[in-house]
Amino acid sequence: MAPDGRQSVWGSQGGDSTPHFGSRCDAIEKDSVEDLFDWSSLSSRSFKRQNFSFVNREYQVLKKQSYCLMKIYLNIFRIILWVFLFISGLAVIIWGLFVTSLLLIFFGSLIAFSLLFPVVNSIKKSEKIALNFPYQKISNESYSSPYHSIIIANSTKRSKRVGIFVGIDLLVNRIQSQKCKYKITLCKTPTEVKNEIENPNAVCIYLFGHGFKGGLTFYNEESISEFDYCTVNPTISKKFIGQFHCNSGNEQSLVELLIKNPDENNHYFMNGFTTTFLLWYDIQFKVIHKIKKC
Repeated sequence: MAPDGRQSVWGSQGGDSTPHFGSRCDAIEKDSVEDLFDWSSLSSRSFKRQNFSFVNREYQVLKKQSYCLMKIYLNIFRIILWVFLFISGLAVIIWGLFVTSLLLIFFGSLIAFSLLFPVVNSIKKSEKIALNFPYQKISNESYSSPYHSIIIANSTKRSKRVGIFVGIDLLVNRIQSQKCKYKITLCKTPTEVKNEIENPNAVCIYLFGHGFKGGLTFYNEESISEFDYCTVNPTISKKFIGQFHCNSGNEQSLVELLIKNPDENNHYFMNGFTTTFLLWYDIQFKVIHKIKKC
């Protein structure tokens, strides 16, 4: 026991050294202790709530930062994607135009060649046939019966000879297949044309060269001369007449003068100007089937 009569905080029985709180310590109220130190703040549940609140705030901050970064990366990706699509589309368009141009050039050249080759080939063959025709070996007695007469207004001016023979090879092949006689006349003057047309045995007439609706034109080196169809004897008649030259003008054609009852099977005539290709096409697809035995 202490001198002041209080029991010592250290036990005296059996040397027990375990401390014991005295009455004054017991007098300390629980509320005052709780006021000095908030024990409830140390509870596991409260600590977890405070810790979670802190972590949650940190998580929200990190989430916002991550969202901003993701949005920036997404915008960059969109820009790169649009640039890539634009460049790719532009490349496809340029390549497509390039390939299309090549294809157009290729197929255009192929079509042009396929169209022009038979025409050029026909001109060469026709000129060879016309120039090699045995004019000196034939006689008037050989043509005492009906025959096909191919008349060419032969211009001596070189630039005017191009294309005037086109289609003659087609006519000759057709006439030969019908086992008919034919004659090719290279006329240098209007008189030669008139004499051949007025031959009564020349029942089918095919006129080639430069001309107009009412006649033929001869282009010589130093002069130009014309033959008018209206000077032909109108009393003669023909089974077929083909004017394979330009037919501009308002004059009467040889078809109108000598074909008594014109129809699509006994003549060929194209109004206005014509071209070498059109003549070849018309002879090949519109005239050949009309040629029959005289």
